[in-house]
Amino acid sequence: MNDALRGILLSIAATLIFSVSDAIGKHIAMTYGPLMVSFARFVFSFATILLIFPLRLGEAVRTRRPGLQVARSLAVIGANTLFFIGLRYNPLADMVAIGAATPFITTILAIVLLGEKVGVRRWTAMGIGFVGLLIIVRPGLEVRDWTYFMPIASGTFWSVYVILTRKAGGVDPPLTQLFYAPLAGSVAMSAAAPFYWEMPQGHDWALLVVIGTCATIGHLVLIKAYRLAAASVIAPYAYVNIVFATIIGYLVYGDFPDHWTLVGTAVVVGSGIYVFYREAQLARAARGGS
Repeated sequence: MNDALRGILLSIAATLIFSVSDAIGKHIAMTYGPLMVSFARFVFSFATILLIFPLRLGEAVRTRRPGLQVARSLAVIGANTLFFIGLRYNPLADMVAIGAATPFITTILAIVLLGEKVGVRRWTAMGIGFVGLLIIVRPGLEVRDWTYFMPIASGTFWSVYVILTRKAGGVDPPLTQLFYAPLAGSVAMSAAAPFYWEMPQGHDWALLVVIGTCATIGHLVLIKAYRLAAASVIAPYAYVNIVFATIIGYLVYGDFPDHWTLVGTAVVVGSGIYVFYREAQLARAARGGS
């Protein structure tokens, strides 16, 4: 088995881990509220990092851009919290499907914040992806609660996180980037705990621990995947999340997307894969011309 295939399989494994975490998060959000999920996501993720890397904490803490790491952390706190607000009230598969528009938001922000150039083909693909998003949401045709649109807001914060991570990539090592987000999230969610805290009962404590542990392990597996294979090879497989979310949502919560949501999801995924493919072409062309 070559490195590229191992990288793809690891990325799919990471996606499955995240899907399980999201499904458990929906249960916690419905029972205790979405802020409890964010608490678990960051506090127990940070605890997992302390257990896995006790001898490398000095290395993890050192950063040449503390302001950038704080900004990254705030962005991922916003992304997670808004996603779980939507997840509390809406089907898991629908939330993931709407969130699939995130690559288009990231591309737009990359143009504005990083000065990246985007050609007609990618603009066209993003336009088609937006049509797919409209098919899923169906504004004016379906009565939607405001929470249904949380994945779009979450995706915007996540896109900011991705852009800032690109900037931080050439400054700090991966362990530092893995360390600061759960650290900042733990501090923020712990400080706000008096406003949302509800004592978990019985096995729900274990579920909270699993959410945070899955977050860390999933990211570690994904980091390993990106070391084995190029980002352009792995990125399209993130859409497997929609398949996992649909299956888990149906088996656990009895939710299944309607046919228009499935059609819209197919359009969004197809256009997103084209964007990844186009970026891979441009990357190869740049390397060949250098």
